[in-house]
Amino acid sequence: MLGTLALGLLTAVAPVQQMDTTFAVGGSDRLELHNMEGEIRVTGWNRNDVRISADIDDEDGYLSLNKSGSTIKVKTKWKYGPSNVDFVISVPKSMALNLHGVSTDVYLEDVGGEVTVETIEGEIGVRGGNGRINVHTVEGEIVIRDARGTIRASTAEDDITITNAVGEIFAETFEGDIILDDVDSRQVQGSTLDGDIHYNGTVHDGGRYRLTTHDGDVRMVIPANANATVVVASVDGDFETDFPIEVKDYHGGHRLSFVLGSGKAQAELETFDGSIQLVRQ
Repeated sequence: MLGTLALGLLTAVAPVQQMDTTFAVGGSDRLELHNMEGEIRVTGWNRNDVRISADIDDEDGYLSLNKSGSTIKVKTKWKYGPSNVDFVISVPKSMALNLHGVSTDVYLEDVGGEVTVETIEGEIGVRGGNGRINVHTVEGEIVIRDARGTIRASTAEDDITITNAVGEIFAETFEGDIILDDVDSRQVQGSTLDGDIHYNGTVHDGGRYRLTTHDGDVRMVIPANANATVVVASVDGDFETDFPIEVKDYHGGHRLSFVLGSGKAQAELETFDGSIQLVRQ
């Protein structure tokens, strides 16, 4: 299937091994794509068109392409069983994306709309995103950069890296590190069972920052003028700062708290088996 589809006629089901089609879209249209196996690559561009190119590694593979309301839906289908399909897609930069896979890697570049990505076995990479950015995988690494909005990222068996981001951040993994670098946020929750957590970013008055791991180290880099009430807890590990502090409360065992400046932000740093380090920029 090659060429251009008129928006009003955007409906097709065809057994094809290659697809390359371009069609115009409206400002409120969103793209929804389901792919069982393969790869999805989406790039934002300065056109009010969507271009979809796909390679299907199965002569019995099918692509379903249709529009329902403001949602453009793309699905992969097979006669006998799923096979590999690789998508390369260009969309208007502001278009919202809802992408799903099973054994699928997903990479988004220079996108500026809301983003939802869910896959079971695959990596997720996002550059951009605005508003709600929700990315979830079970087996795969997550890398997000240059995002603006509320970011929710979760994986079970790999690392999460978020850089140059503005907005609330909720990151969770079971076996992996969490790296939050150059972030501007009033609310951060980073949680892992087996891995380290690193935070480098703002500490806003009234903000809440909670970094917890069971088996790993926690390192928080904060501005020199940060105002925060800090609670530190480590059962089997050390706590270090590169500046003097005055302990406000000692809760027994390995839990203590202290105040920086006016203490208007709340920061909780916890690990069961690991060290905690607090560093000023």
